[in-house]
Amino acid sequence: MSEIPLQISPDGDPAVSPEPSAERQTVQESERRYRQLLEAVTSYTYSVDVVDGKPSSTVHRGGCLAATGYAPEEYRSSPYLWLDMVHPEDRPRVQEHVAKVLAGQDVPPLEHRILHKNGKTRWVRDTVVVHRDDRGRVVRYDGLVEDITERKLVEERFRRLLESAPDAMVVVDRGGQIVLVNSQTEKLFGYSREELLGQVLEVLLPERFRGPHAGMREGFFANPRTRPMGTRPHLPCRRKDGRQVLEEIKNDPSLRRIPVVILTTSRAEEDVLRAYDLHANCYITKPVDFDRFMEVIKTIEGFWLTVVKLPNSHGAGGTVV
Repeated sequence: MSEIPLQISPDGDPAVSPEPSAERQTVQESERRYRQLLEAVTSYTYSVDVVDGKPSSTVHRGGCLAATGYAPEEYRSSPYLWLDMVHPEDRPRVQEHVAKVLAGQDVPPLEHRILHKNGKTRWVRDTVVVHRDDRGRVVRYDGLVEDITERKLVEERFRRLLESAPDAMVVVDRGGQIVLVNSQTEKLFGYSREELLGQVLEVLLPERFRGPHAGMREGFFANPRTRPMGTRPHLPCRRKDGRQVLEEIKNDPSLRRIPVVILTTSRAEEDVLRAYDLHANCYITKPVDFDRFMEVIKTIEGFWLTVVKLPNSHGAGGTVV
């Protein structure tokens, strides 16, 4: 015999409590799954209405709860919550980003940190689309906020792996721009990390190789594939060494009269020719023996500082690179 659930009516008489219908159970299950889906979604959209260049109202939708820990109604009750949750170190960049949007500029996606309601730091990517009226004034902008924390963690692990590599490692995007280098790259090429990031990869190559290499790079990205390394001839690279310093000096009107002596370990004829093409005053190969090396230094000093007559505007100064 099946059991029938009972409930007591207000007058004390037992009453039968009907079992939920199959249709009702289906609806409840759908609602439960929908709630689970919303909790799993870590991307959400928002809209900001703009009047006279200033935000007038903001609506945060859907997945903001999973992404930030805050529900849409919390954003409505606290107009500056979107800014308060931004990591303090990233807040100036976010404010500058919003200022550009309100000024009508099209801005690239911005990646920054937020403080989740649970106290943890998360990374998000904010992509903004600006809407203008017939007169070109900003009337609204929509944003897509994506939780990219996992991607950032992977990038950080990759960056640490890159730093631990014993060789110089350079990572470029599809356009050939350098996006990541390790410390060995700085040591090998003589450039700081800041000098290289954003530069085209071919800045590390001699000029005669830049055009052909750019074509090969573009061909690879058009048809990327796994290929064996070390099967082709070595590709000469260019350091930020004496030759580049020489080029900068000789192209500067205020410096070009300074005598420049190239002191190097290279005996390559192309290096000699390149140095004199750039108007070096002297090219000397460093002796291996220390005593002989000191003799060369004294000879250079005696010749350029005692024998030679130099322009008065630069006194008796010179440069050894």
